[in-house]
Amino acid sequence: MKVRIRLFASFREAAGTKEVELEVPDGSKVSDVMRKLSEHFPKLKEMLFKGDEMREDYHVVKGGRWLKGNDLLLDGDQIALFPMVGGG
Repeated sequence: MKVRIRLFASFREAAGTKEVELEVPDGSKVSDVMRKLSEHFPKLKEMLFKGDEMREDYHVVKGGRWLKGNDLLLDGDQIALFPMVGGG
């Protein structure tokens, strides 16, 4: 199945692109797609994972809803990847 990922801010800078489409197995979870993304763009690996676990300092969004690592994705899904933003 294909999943389209839009990258923002530091993720866009690290990958050198604003959007990527990945081919992943049917039944893939968000964490599977993030792992595949980090394989294509090694600079993203430390930004997305701490060891084998997904980091918690970024958001994966689909249709205005925040996703978790174990959420399933479907063929044709479009997700967006945002770093957490702090302010004061």
